[in-house]
Amino acid sequence: MVNSRVMTGANCANRTRTRAARVFLLCSLATFVTVVIFLIFPAMIGGAWHLFKGGAANYKGWTVPVPDGFFAFYRNGGLYMARMERPSVKSVRRFDLLLITTLPLSTYFIFERDSRKFQEVESASAERRGLVERSTKTIRVGENIRYCVEFGRSGSGGLDTQAPEIQISCFIEGEPTTLTYSGRQMFSSEIYTVVQSMSKSSPVKAAAP
Repeated sequence: MVNSRVMTGANCANRTRTRAARVFLLCSLATFVTVVIFLIFPAMIGGAWHLFKGGAANYKGWTVPVPDGFFAFYRNGGLYMARMERPSVKSVRRFDLLLITTLPLSTYFIFERDSRKFQEVESASAERRGLVERSTKTIRVGENIRYCVEFGRSGSGGLDTQAPEIQISCFIEGEPTTLTYSGRQMFSSEIYTVVQSMSKSSPVKAAAP
């Protein structure tokens, strides 16, 4: 009788271990397949993000729309939106990246006071990447201004330059908040839509210059 009970217990333990091993194997296989799919078709990451997260991300009181094909994540205190596409024979892997960050400023951006200095600082930074200033854009949202400077390739670097096609640098008046996009020009309209559409429940009121 004792031996029968021992054997029964051993058989149950073996079945439990076999079942656990099977579940682990299936989970590992599913994870492996998912990783392989995303490595081969990384553009699908954006679709998966929207499926589980919806159409917007939250960042320090902001509700930020995430364009189709992009996905959002947090790193080093900033909100990143990225879009990736797999490499082809003719091109390296493409990355389109928007960074939204809050600067540790004692005062907030004021358009009349800060726009020229912001433009100069961003132009100097873009020039080191082989980019030149193309245009500026002033987007009015309520009482505040969202000011952007757009840069593009100078042409002297040729098509093989490592610089992105464009860079868009913006600040939001009344906030210590900046946005910087580096990537392809084909997504510039989506980036400006993000700049214009991101909202905050209680925006900071800019101080007088």
